[in-house]
Amino acid sequence: MKPTITDNEAIKSDTERGPFAKKVFELRIRKNFTQQSVAGVSEAYIRRVENQNHQPSEAMIVRLAAAYGYDAPAQLEELKQLANQQAKGLAQAPIESVSGKNAIQRIPKAENRVKIDLSRFSTELPPFEVDYDSIKNFGHFLDEVYMMLGHHKLTQPYNYGTTWLLKDKSSAQVYLNLRILERFGPDYPVRDTRSLIEVGISPGMELEAIPLVGHTPLSYGPNTKMLRE
Repeated sequence: MKPTITDNEAIKSDTERGPFAKKVFELRIRKNFTQQSVAGVSEAYIRRVENQNHQPSEAMIVRLAAAYGYDAPAQLEELKQLANQQAKGLAQAPIESVSGKNAIQRIPKAENRVKIDLSRFSTELPPFEVDYDSIKNFGHFLDEVYMMLGHHKLTQPYNYGTTWLLKDKSSAQVYLNLRILERFGPDYPVRDTRSLIEVGISPGMELEAIPLVGHTPLSYGPNTKMLRE
C-alpha cells in the first residue's frame, strides 16, 4: 500500500528539507515505504533524517541507501555529496523564531553534540555524533546508539549493562540505566526518562560503546548512577 504523505511532510519537502533530506524523502516515497518500513531504523530516526536540521552519519547513509535500493557506487557517492552539501548549508543557515511554523534551525555546533565511538565493536563502524538538544532522555539516547550498532551480534535488546555499555573516554565512567538501578535485570524493558544531564552526560563529551562479552556484567546495585569499568 502506498504511504500517505501528510500535509506537514509536503510542506517540509518544499521549504525546509536540505538536499540530502529531500533525496531520501523522495527515495522512500518512490519505494512506497512508510517511516516504519526501514529495517533496523526507528521511525523517529527516519523523521529526523528527513528534516534539514540533522546531519546523518556515513553508516546511516549506507544503511538508507541499501534499504531504498539506491546503493550503486555512483548513487552512494551522490548521497554522501548531498549530505556534505546539506551540512555546509545548515552551518550558514540563520536561526528563526522557534514559534514560526516553518522555522529552520542551524545545525548545532560541535560543542553541542555528543560523539560516540563504536570501534570497540568493529573498526568498520564509524563514530557518529548526536545533537544533544534533540535527545529526549537517556532511554532515547541508548536506542540511538543501539540502532547505529546495527543490532551487532554482541548486543541484544534490553541488555544494556549486560552485553554492552557506554563509557566516557576521558574519565572512564560508565553509565547505568534504570533497568540496572531498579534491579530488574536484563531482558526487561524499562523506560528511562532521565535527561542526559541527570545521567551525567554533557554536551561536547566523547563516549565509547564497550562490548561486555567475556566480562562480568555490571553490578545491579541501587542508588548508583555511575561506576568505573
